[in-house]
Amino acid sequence: MNLELNNKKVLITGASKGIGLAIAKTFLQENAKVILVSRGSQYLFDNEKILQQEYEVGNVFAKKCDCTNIEELKQLKESVKMNGKDWI
Repeated sequence: MNLELNNKKVLITGASKGIGLAIAKTFLQENAKVILVSRGSQYLFDNEKILQQEYEVGNVFAKKCDCTNIEELKQLKESVKMNGKDWI
């Protein structure tokens, strides 16, 4: 399937496992760049490394963030900006 997502940027919350991780893999298979976000879990960073090996380091980035916390959301926004022009 070609959804024409080459180099599109996607931020996925709840992405450390389960449905969120499956969604991330689907976007990566369509050549999108993916930011994995989760409240915090070793799964998040383990999966970041696994996906970087499979889909290239520059296509996958993980960030811990509790999206119910406004300060953490602000930090996420700044992190995404700081981690390369490719992400914004």
